[in-house]
Amino acid sequence: MPHYLSHDEYTSDQQQLKAWIRDEFHQAERSIDTVRDDIKSLDDRVETELGSVRHEIKSFDNRVQTQFKSVGYEFGRMHQRFEQVDQRFDRVEADIQQIKVDIQRFSVQAQNSRIRNPHVRINPIITFDPVSGRIRTPDPTLFPKSATEFYSLREPTTARKQAMLDYLVDFYDITHIDVPEDEPHDDASTRPELAVGYLESILGLDENNIIQFRERARALDQRGWQPSKRVLESQASSPQAQKQKLDIRTAPHQDTTTWQDESSSGLSTKLGWDNNPTPESKKEMNRQIREYQEKQRTEKLERAMEECRQQRRAQGRSSSDRQDSSGSNNPLKKSAEKDVSERSGNSGSKTNPNTPRQNST
Repeated sequence: MPHYLSHDEYTSDQQQLKAWIRDEFHQAERSIDTVRDDIKSLDDRVETELGSVRHEIKSFDNRVQTQFKSVGYEFGRMHQRFEQVDQRFDRVEADIQQIKVDIQRFSVQAQNSRIRNPHVRINPIITFDPVSGRIRTPDPTLFPKSATEFYSLREPTTARKQAMLDYLVDFYDITHIDVPEDEPHDDASTRPELAVGYLESILGLDENNIIQFRERARALDQRGWQPSKRVLESQASSPQAQKQKLDIRTAPHQDTTTWQDESSSGLSTKLGWDNNPTPESKKEMNRQIREYQEKQRTEKLERAMEECRQQRRAQGRSSSDRQDSSGSNNPLKKSAEKDVSERSGNSGSKTNPNTPRQNST
């Protein structure tokens, strides 16, 4: 027979079931809260770790950027150093060229100092421009071909002589000359005698040799030319003289003195005698010329060095602007700004070099 529950038993069972279900729900809710707390704690830990990682990445990025800026700055300094080395090599090359030109100038001056015949070609003196680094050669059309033509520039009576004197004064940079205080300071081209004196010292000419040569030629012309014993012996021993010996006689209508006068006049014209007096105070003039040349060389070298310094300053400003745009807060850059280009001293270069050339006889 089936067992029927009474109302009290049913009510008791329902209450027990509800209590069990309630306990289960409370337990599930507590588990969910625990899981939620764990997830929140994990989320906090993950966020903390991500923040630390982001901070490390940012710090590493800053260090990398700093290193890149430092490397870029070091490359900039290396570039400046290379430029300085290039400039030093350029100066060394210019000094070598200057030394070569000075050696050539001394050689040509020595050759010109031995010139005695006023019709022998003068060797030109070349010059060196330290700014452009080029060797300048005088224009052959405006350079005197002989000592006679050179000393005739003391009195430039023609337009060609004046143009030649102006060109030589400008080429050898003697536009201004030292004169006494009581005299006006004119341009060198307006004082032909002084300008020729300066040019004579630059070219290495010695007018005394030419004057002695002319005096000796004049004395020979006045004595009359006579063949030496060696010339007579060589003429007598020549095959033609042995085959045919002719009696050299003077025609009755020919006068010997007339022949000697004609030959003498031709010799005088050929040697280019003139009445120009010997310049006085040659030693004092040569000393003034040397002082003036040294002064001109020093001024020209100072101008060239000043232009080089201005170019280096402009290059340094442009490179510093590029470095400021890449990073202006670099401590290495502030310390390296004190490292400037070395200033080169006065090398004492000459400005009147020359090149040797054989004398044409």
